[in-house]
Amino acid sequence: MNAARNPHGLETITRQLLPMAPQRVVLVSPEGDSASIMAVQLTRALADRGKRCVLIDMTGLGTISLAMLDGNRLAGITDLLTSERRFNEVIHSDRFSTAHVIPLGLADPERAMRSAERLPFIFDALATVYDFVIVETGPSHAADLEQVVNRDTVLIMSVIDPDSPKVTAAAEEFDQGKYDDIIILMDASA
Repeated sequence: MNAARNPHGLETITRQLLPMAPQRVVLVSPEGDSASIMAVQLTRALADRGKRCVLIDMTGLGTISLAMLDGNRLAGITDLLTSERRFNEVIHSDRFSTAHVIPLGLADPERAMRSAERLPFIFDALATVYDFVIVETGPSHAADLEQVVNRDTVLIMSVIDPDSPKVTAAAEEFDQGKYDDIIILMDASA
């Protein structure tokens, strides 16, 4: 798969997603946080169009949710997975939109991921309340998405530089796996 094949901008993908609600949307960002921030932009764009949205930050350091939480590190998905917190304690309001965010959290991510089999149940519970459950996974591999993606999930790869070796390697890996229908979201400002 050529990462530049059929790239779409934020506005195009937002328009494509709007009639699909309710929907789980999973973003993979091979270039790391610089590309992951597009998950925040997508979440806000959908919320600005009247959709109930929650962004779950499952990036390695939880950096993208900080943009939505005024830089505050709060309880999040790791705390939910370790049963240290309940839903109402990990869902926070975005400071610039009507969207909500579940940050990475304060619990040890390695310990939390021992309960990764709970993720589908968490996402399904959120889907009863939100039009869009948006999950940013950072620079994940195809094998890492087993608990995150279901057959109805829209899978998006956020890309800044389509010629980046990280993007090329990720695109080839996803194309060889069961995720050959991945949508490419290009940063229009790059």
